[in-house]
Amino acid sequence: MTKTNPRGQQRLLLVSVPRTASNLLLKVLNIHEQPTLSTNSKGGYFFFDAFTAAAQSSVLTTPPAVWPPSTVAHVRSVFQSCFDALEAFSAEAASNGQRAFAKEHAFWFANPASFHPTDPDDSASDHEDRSAADENLFRLPLPATYGPTATFSHGNETIFPDEYLRSWRLAFIIRHPALAFPSFYRAMRKVGETGYLVDDEETLRGTLATNMSLRWTRGLVEWCLRQKPGEEVLLLDAHDLIHEPAAVRRFCQLAGLDEGVVKWEWSVDEPHQRRGKKEEDEGLLTQEQRDYYAAARIMLSTLEGSSGVMKEKTPAAVDEVAEALIVVAS
Repeated sequence: MTKTNPRGQQRLLLVSVPRTASNLLLKVLNIHEQPTLSTNSKGGYFFFDAFTAAAQSSVLTTPPAVWPPSTVAHVRSVFQSCFDALEAFSAEAASNGQRAFAKEHAFWFANPASFHPTDPDDSASDHEDRSAADENLFRLPLPATYGPTATFSHGNETIFPDEYLRSWRLAFIIRHPALAFPSFYRAMRKVGETGYLVDDEETLRGTLATNMSLRWTRGLVEWCLRQKPGEEVLLLDAHDLIHEPAAVRRFCQLAGLDEGVVKWEWSVDEPHQRRGKKEEDEGLLTQEQRDYYAAARIMLSTLEGSSGVMKEKTPAAVDEVAEALIVVAS
């Protein structure tokens, strides 16, 4: 197995989907100042490029049977690069006596083959054979330190074997879909206007289908319950994050985080991600980096324009009809 860090805690992976207040959680936890943790400037997002590669190559919107070998090879290579970067970061954290921390959206490291149902006309044996062949397209080989086996138990729809997932303590944040999904839809319309990522209808369709679902989160929560019976699942609702400070304290206790650095207020326009402001101002960023930060400003606009937790963003009672009408009107 992986090297055990001197703090005696597993590395920590926060699993989310967009607009579930996951960035707010990192802000409240003061993640960059947590003394036992090491994270990167974005607080994770190691697999952003992998999902982007899948979205822009039609893997999200077309079945595996029509994927060109070159497309599969490209997407797989990006997954491998993302995994290698995460492992290198994690090893560096351990060598410094710290726990690696990353936040990733659940579907970013889901196996792209899981986005597509198999042909209902297949026989049971054909169905099983085709599913296995499709899933193997993106499964990555693990370093020998994780052991000789690579098991994918029922419900593990990720690119990672059970042996790898068990080397992390998984934590989850969720939010009422009637609040999260309309918020994401509105944000993506604004991002689309920049021409970044979702610059055509097919890419937008695949992006919305994968982002606006709790399937991937639920699958991993259920995997945790089966794999680690008796261990309390770290599951935080955005409503409790915003309205129940005691829930955050409990989350810190279970996750092995320092409650003393938690903060509920901050300066307006304080950057959430530690991006290269100096390089950005001096025009030293690539066009791709500029496009990314432009999209990030849209996604983080509410958080970076706030000075603390905004309770009105998650009302005690959710009017689902009203939220649906807002989306239709927009």
